[in-house]
Amino acid sequence: MKEAHQHMREKRLAHDGFQELQEVYARRIAKEKEEAVRNAKELADVIASVRVYCEKKATAEVEDREALSRKTYRKNVPKKKRRARRRRDRLMRYAVILAAIGILEQIIVYSSKTGGASDGLLAMALLFYFVSICLVLYAHYYVGPRSIGPWRPTDPTVLHDNVHLRASDLLAKWENDQKQKREEMKQQKRDKRLERRLAHEAEIKADAEKRKADKIRADNARRRFAKPPCDTSDQGQRLGL
Repeated sequence: MKEAHQHMREKRLAHDGFQELQEVYARRIAKEKEEAVRNAKELADVIASVRVYCEKKATAEVEDREALSRKTYRKNVPKKKRRARRRRDRLMRYAVILAAIGILEQIIVYSSKTGGASDGLLAMALLFYFVSICLVLYAHYYVGPRSIGPWRPTDPTVLHDNVHLRASDLLAKWENDQKQKREEMKQQKRDKRLERRLAHEAEIKADAEKRKADKIRADNARRRFAKPPCDTSDQGQRLGL
């Protein structure tokens, strides 16, 4: 019976110890979960704040680019108008030359008495008139200063897409920088651990060499003091005393 009670007591103690260990691990796991959730929330808040900052910065960059485009357009308008005026005048001269050729052909038709040739010249004169009128209209509306309209802003959807793309680029750059910093910190920790391990190994090696040298010195001293003393009687007989 005593042995049975002892066995039950040991079994109960082992069971209680296992339950205590299980409770310890459960509390540790719950604590790790809470820390993981808290870290995840903090990381999500940081990423959200960084995303808001990136969107503000991207919006400012896109607006600045749009303002610069408007300023550049207004600055280049006089130059564009001068070039358009030169192109218009050149086309107007071509149109006047064609109209003059048509007038000459018409004068030749009315002054001559030939039938078939006059019809051909009259058709060519009409063609030159038509081409000259087309050149005048094209030069006035599509090439001249009237073709230079006011500055037109970019479509809002395009601006929104540009802002979104720029914000995504800035956020990706920030994430890459954070990842690189974490890798650098891990590498620094590994380097420090390696330095400590090498220093510890060097200390152990130096201690071992020191103990070895001390042991060698102690053995030499022990052997030196352990030599048997010389017998004076034998030494006297050898000297003939």
